[in-house]
Amino acid sequence: HERGRRFEEAVEVIRRAWTEERFSFEGTFYHFKDVTLTPKPYQQPMPEWWVGGMFPKTIARAGRIGDAWCSDPFPLDKNVWLDQVKLYRDAAQAAGRRSKVVLMRDGWVAPTRQEAEDVFGRLAIKEWLFYFRWGILTHHPEFQSESDFTIERGSKHFILGSPEDCIKQIEMYEREYGVDEIVMRFRLPEGPAWDKVLDCIKLFGTEVIPHFHR
Repeated sequence: HERGRRFEEAVEVIRRAWTEERFSFEGTFYHFKDVTLTPKPYQQPMPEWWVGGMFPKTIARAGRIGDAWCSDPFPLDKNVWLDQVKLYRDAAQAAGRRSKVVLMRDGWVAPTRQEAEDVFGRLAIKEWLFYFRWGILTHHPEFQSESDFTIERGSKHFILGSPEDCIKQIEMYEREYGVDEIVMRFRLPEGPAWDKVLDCIKLFGTEVIPHFHR
């Protein structure tokens, strides 16, 4: 499809704009003559380009042109995930690029696991049901009907609970899923309220993150 080729060409253009004082580009879709970008990015030599995608073609593209592959926050089938990680890392190696696997997870940290489930878990399950009804999550063997979407089934796919719970879950993803970095999402379209989100971020920053920066 043209969309993928446009994306790859755009990445090349933007990288050149970030790193060259002036440049010209003649591609299939984009054409620039003696242009410059100001200001340049603060991060040197340039910001990392994290490429998303969950289909084989897009995962391989992430390895070929990206600085990292970033997944979605939905439930993981471990065997499928490990195959995807291998596909990505093999593509990155073939392209002579370093690989970085970035896992996106929904989650919540609170003084107790029960509080985390009460505040966030039900909202997350509700969002998953929305996507299931649109046919997006129907491929997962654990979630084949609406009755399968419960906090009990879903909780292992979140990073959720007390600070100790969250630390153990992150370590598990690193150890068993080959994850290099994790992106957390603490708020969904229907909540929680912003004051609770800020409290959650503060608790995560003071009680969870320092464990991984020792």
